[in-house]
Amino acid sequence: MKELLQKRRALFMALVAGIVISVVLVKSRPAMEHTNNAKKAVPVNVITLKQYSIAPTITGYGVVEPDVLLNLKAEINGAVTYIHPQLRKGELIAKDTLVLTVDDRDYRLALQQAKADVAVSKANLRELDLNLDDVKVNLSLVKQKLTLANKELARMQNLLKKKSISQSNVDSQQSAVIQLKQEVQNLQNQLNTLPAQRDVMLAKIIISEASVETQQRNLERTQIVMPFDGRITDLSVEENQFVSQGAGLFSTQTINKVLINVQLPVERFQSLARTMPQGQMPFEKTVLSFSASQIFEMLGVEAEVRLAENPDIRWPAKVERISDNLDPSTRTLGIMVSVENPYQKVQPGVRPPLIAEMYTEVIIRSQPQPFFVLPRDALHEGSVYTVSTENPDELQKITVEPDYQFGSVALFKEGFEEGQRLVVSDLFPAVNGMKLAPFDDVTMQKNIEQWVAQP
Repeated sequence: MKELLQKRRALFMALVAGIVISVVLVKSRPAMEHTNNAKKAVPVNVITLKQYSIAPTITGYGVVEPDVLLNLKAEINGAVTYIHPQLRKGELIAKDTLVLTVDDRDYRLALQQAKADVAVSKANLRELDLNLDDVKVNLSLVKQKLTLANKELARMQNLLKKKSISQSNVDSQQSAVIQLKQEVQNLQNQLNTLPAQRDVMLAKIIISEASVETQQRNLERTQIVMPFDGRITDLSVEENQFVSQGAGLFSTQTINKVLINVQLPVERFQSLARTMPQGQMPFEKTVLSFSASQIFEMLGVEAEVRLAENPDIRWPAKVERISDNLDPSTRTLGIMVSVENPYQKVQPGVRPPLIAEMYTEVIIRSQPQPFFVLPRDALHEGSVYTVSTENPDELQKITVEPDYQFGSVALFKEGFEEGQRLVVSDLFPAVNGMKLAPFDDVTMQKNIEQWVAQP
């Protein structure tokens, strides 16, 4: 029993000693220092915003096609008698060059016959006019005879009453009068019908002259000349081959102009269109008063074509028109761009001509305008972070919407001030008024200036 009491006393003493030691340790610990983390400045990279003169640009790709591709066909039947030595695929031939002929002997004979028909019809007309004149003269003479015969008949009838002549003499004279009346009637009928016959003869002359013109044109159709300076793309006939009307002869394309159909997403073209200056004339009147190419020219829209595999080879271009619908498969908008004189400044082995089926890069630019240029990475769901102009060490969030985006940059017409500092570092969380320690991002600033300076 005594031993049990001693053990309990020892345990109690140990517990009290532990409590005393704990209190001493707590009391001897230095006071806790509180740090205000909310006021600690966050280091960030910034750039200084400037306005640059920028021509908003969109880029697309397309295949070159000729402005005019003409498939010439035979307008007459006949055998091919001549083919120009250069009438071969790929050759260039000047305008008005005789390139192919068809046997013209049958058409020359047909032309001679048509001319002969005209001559016969005109001779018949002259003969008819002479007959008409003769009938008029004869009718006049017969009428005079009839007048005299009527007078003689009246005289003889008076003598008959006096028993000076016989009845047979009067009857004979009356028969002569009747014959003259019949002759007058016949001549009058001829005089009435001859003008109608003359009209028929005139119509025959017109038909014959039309036949002459038709045969003359057929004769001209036997000679095929180049309708323009062009490049031959296909030849479908050989010399001595018989061709029927409507049969294909050869194909050629113009070389003074080519077209490129560039397919662009609708939203990209819309973003470029928003940067174009608005005209004073209402849109519906503008499109009815000017062609599409004239409208783009008035808006200051320019284009440039480059070889996709060698962007250093370039041609100035012009925006011709916009497609009337979207491509059903890609849902893109077609922009037709033209290049004038694609064969100029050709250097063999260095600068080729711009020919059909070449794959090209097309750049379309609007007029240069003042823009603030921001890296797209600095945009955060419709807002950007800037260093407050009033409190230079604090964050200020600005809600903005870019007017145009191109690659790694976004362009803004307004919403910023010259010299304003933009935060280009990622911040999370980003709270208005938080303390910042800004550092100039020289590399980013230089990259923007290089982007602005590039052609």
